[in-house]
Amino acid sequence: MFDVVVHAGEVEMGDAGLIYWLAFATFGLVMAVLIWQRFQVHRAKQSGERSTFTDTHGGEPRPQHGIGHTQKAAMESQRQA
Repeated sequence: MFDVVVHAGEVEMGDAGLIYWLAFATFGLVMAVLIWQRFQVHRAKQSGERSTFTDTHGGEPRPQHGIGHTQKAAMESQRQA
């Protein structure tokens, strides 16, 4: 049984081993980027500063005037029924 563990490092890596290594490395890299981005978001929320996007594009919400065309059709069909 211990021979398997000892000789495991001596096995040549074929295509299957390379594919598994590439898959795990890619997964690890993606997870690292996701964690890094999550910390960036957390830090931005703690600072209270607005992003440059909301500074240049942010403003008061647009007012909603009247009813939309889908609501009008629904109200008219209810009146006729």
